[in-house]
Amino acid sequence: MLRTVPMQKIRIVALKDAEYDIIRELQGIGVIEIKKSGLDLENDEEPGQAAEVSEQLVKFRSALSFIEAPKKKFTAMQPLELQELLKRCRATKEVEEINSERVKGTEYALATSRLFEGMDVDFGKLSSKVLAFRAFNTDPANARLFRVQVTEKGIKSDIIESVKGKRSILFVAFDASQRSMMDEAVQRARMEEIDITEGALNAKPRVVIARLEKEKEEEAKEMASVEQRFKRISEEHYVEIASLAELLEAEYERAQVRLDLKKTERTFVMEGWVPKKSMDRLYDHMRKATKQKFYIEEVHDDEMAPTLLVKPGIFGPFDYLMGFYSLPRSDEIDPTLIFALSFMVFYGMMISDVGYGIMSLIFGTLLVKKFPEEGLMNSVAKIWQLASIPIMAFGLVSNQFFGLSFAPFKGIMLIDWVNNVPGVLTLTLLMGIAQIIVGLAIGFVNESMHHHMKLAISKLTSIVVVIAGTLAIGGALFGFMSSIATTTAAIAILASIVTIALSGIEAVEFTNLISHSLSYTRIFGFGLASVILASLIDKAFTPSLSGGILPFIAIGAVFLALHSMNMILSIFEGIVQASRLNFIEFFTKFYKGGGEKFSPYHFDRRYTKE
Repeated sequence: MLRTVPMQKIRIVALKDAEYDIIRELQGIGVIEIKKSGLDLENDEEPGQAAEVSEQLVKFRSALSFIEAPKKKFTAMQPLELQELLKRCRATKEVEEINSERVKGTEYALATSRLFEGMDVDFGKLSSKVLAFRAFNTDPANARLFRVQVTEKGIKSDIIESVKGKRSILFVAFDASQRSMMDEAVQRARMEEIDITEGALNAKPRVVIARLEKEKEEEAKEMASVEQRFKRISEEHYVEIASLAELLEAEYERAQVRLDLKKTERTFVMEGWVPKKSMDRLYDHMRKATKQKFYIEEVHDDEMAPTLLVKPGIFGPFDYLMGFYSLPRSDEIDPTLIFALSFMVFYGMMISDVGYGIMSLIFGTLLVKKFPEEGLMNSVAKIWQLASIPIMAFGLVSNQFFGLSFAPFKGIMLIDWVNNVPGVLTLTLLMGIAQIIVGLAIGFVNESMHHHMKLAISKLTSIVVVIAGTLAIGGALFGFMSSIATTTAAIAILASIVTIALSGIEAVEFTNLISHSLSYTRIFGFGLASVILASLIDKAFTPSLSGGILPFIAIGAVFLALHSMNMILSIFEGIVQASRLNFIEFFTKFYKGGGEKFSPYHFDRRYTKE
């Protein structure tokens, strides 16, 4: 759970006759990330085939963008040969023809014509050997600057201006021989030009607008017919078109893979990364594709293996957050599980309210259903669902129910936010020190695996500094263990000297050991603020039946609304602060990150079978 999946780089050598069968087999099982071989051999394939397939694929994807999947269920089809299907599929061409019928540009022409509404300009009579014509849509300040520029440059012109809301529409007729000076004036005033050469602008604006509005009404009727035709195609041919698009996508990926292969006269060479646990499966499918005629060897070089994380069950959404921050490298400990557990503890403690935990669970469940499975918000919503458990747990041990406390739960009340501030503050400090020690311990393991023994030992001596320093400071300031305060202080100083001697890099981190430990007190600060705000809401808006039903309902609505706002503020602030404590205070003790995600060659089929 604390290591990425072990990977092995391999080299496959096989006869060129089996190349397509091998690529097809590997595409189906998805166990190898193919890399371009560094061997000094010829490239296996020119990009021509990929380009040809891509051209066909664009047509089918375009057709799919105009039609919708039918609501009826469908099953995967076993299609004919690809070329035969391409010949038989007439629906794609029909979609292109229908779409070209409905794209007439009337809406754009109408919007452009309305800009000039009220101007007595006949756009059909703008042809002249002496004059040139231009139009602009700009703000009034630029319009004034433009007039100044025209005057200063001595451009012979006639400017008609119409104000549309906060925009100025200008129509300019000017001496054609002064075109270069006009260009300078336009550039200086940053004018936004309107295309008045558009074919529909061939008369006075009011005439053009009337004609285009009539055309738009006729187009609306045509569109109804077009949509019906699209609907018929969707019902009858969607699966067929989608199947062809899927087949072409598969072929395109196969052609792309061939660009990464090397070849000799009779063989080809493929290299890539495979999870070690999947090697037996790879061998089985290679035997199937080649009838035992292949060779696989392990490659050992300096290339960093891609990262494949072990999905930790219910903690899966934290994998997404780790990837969003930075994937662990394949040669270091994967901190996802530790991050998930510590995140939920910090997050739950900062909110500490049973009522808010229940609301967080409901809120997260609604968002999980709303957002798509693969995405940041879906993962965040699942974290809110999961983290509602520690919120309720901390709420129970701090006796908080929408800011209210109840006598039956005082027996299990371990955290008293209001009456035991020093105790809660000390607890958050100790939590921070404990996590920093864990981070340094992981750093020791990581550096040991890389055989950086001096840096590894310096991580251990830093742990001694933290523990001994904490005992010494605690003994000096608060009087506990005062008898050994001097001894622990001496141990901390000695460990510091050893750390400095071993690693200057680790010695620089000494100041951070103090500041990062203190940073964990933000858990106390945000938790106390949430509790006090909830308590204030209770004092001002707790509903009571003594005043009647209607006041009870009204005050109850305000009560729930304010607690909802406090809960939303708390969970958003909680997720930010809990993440910060992990990514900045904790990860900096050991984490390098920057891993490259393992991306196996694979193609998921929905409409077709191999």
